[in-house]
Amino acid sequence: MRDNVSICIDLTNIIPGKGGSGGGIATYSINLVRHLDVLVEDIGLTVYCLKNSRYDGLDDLKNIQVIDFSLNNDHLFSRLFWLNVRLPRFCKSHNIKLLHRTIPELPSVKVCKYMVTMHDFMFDLYLDHPHLKRYLSAKNLFKFYFLRYLSRRAISSSDKVIVPAEAIKQELQAKLGGNHQVVVINEASEKINSRFTNDRNLKELKIGVIAGFYPHKGHLKVLELAERFLQVGFSDFKMYFRGSQVYKNYVTEVQDRISDRGLSDHVKFEGFKVQITLEEIYADYDYVLLLSEYEGFGLPVLEAQAHAVPVICSDIPIFRENLGDSALYFNPDCSDAEIQSLIERLTNEEVREGMVLAGNENVRRFSWEKMAAETLSAYQAALR
Repeated sequence: MRDNVSICIDLTNIIPGKGGSGGGIATYSINLVRHLDVLVEDIGLTVYCLKNSRYDGLDDLKNIQVIDFSLNNDHLFSRLFWLNVRLPRFCKSHNIKLLHRTIPELPSVKVCKYMVTMHDFMFDLYLDHPHLKRYLSAKNLFKFYFLRYLSRRAISSSDKVIVPAEAIKQELQAKLGGNHQVVVINEASEKINSRFTNDRNLKELKIGVIAGFYPHKGHLKVLELAERFLQVGFSDFKMYFRGSQVYKNYVTEVQDRISDRGLSDHVKFEGFKVQITLEEIYADYDYVLLLSEYEGFGLPVLEAQAHAVPVICSDIPIFRENLGDSALYFNPDCSDAEIQSLIERLTNEEVREGMVLAGNENVRRFSWEKMAAETLSAYQAALR
């Protein structure tokens, strides 16, 4: 690769906790830039990171040049003007050779080599499944169709597409054909020195459901599981929903279901806290439960394992790929006997200890450092 080559990583859509693309995409994007900052020193590569002025992080980077831009992501004209006028203008004026956007939206005119990260096919999921599509307002319905169009156009114009898992690569190839340059680069979780503690009172389970209130995240299935627990005579548990209340009509449905089914003593909503660490979140739970019907990667399950909390999850391809045998997979159609067996396992200290150890071993496969190094290699390959 030639010296003094310039690349640009555009994070202007990322505003953690304040709208835009938050959650897992924000976590991925911020960790990408932070760990790349360590790797790009003295390798003949100038890296610009463009960020939204409403996000006040990343000011401590040493090797990546961070530039703020004022951009209202919620305003369609502003978003498109940035994408098709302001961003290409920046790339041309700074002689950018490679533009990486951590969401799949790209300028309509190609001004350099392009790369996007395709996290999932969520727009397709909602638009193609009536039980999810019914939650979309007319405004969101238009938004989903339009963003799906932008995503597919971005993939077609990309010189390389990054996906977080083999399952997403296979889905991309099935939907859009196999002629795209796709590289699988796993996401990760910060590791901490968590140790298994046997002072948990597993006779009274505390189960965390770490998921924003999106209809595909399985909150209603969680309530069905709570009902099944009660039906077989197990009442020593509490489930805690922790996540942003994105779809208000869905939140209302969940709340009504809790009230109608008499689950108020067993299912609680965690309040939003601006300043809280992952360690503080996961320290409260004996288990983390995630019954999503679809995920692009599923960061909370790895975060749980990294914090010595065992995982119960739905049996979907992405969880099988990322968790292997280190989690308990729940089938909503299981019998009462299987529910009873599940309860016996969850309240067994030796079983929980084994799951913690398996989770600790599993999470070693993933790291943000590895993710950043593989992304840098993808940049270098694209620039050759």
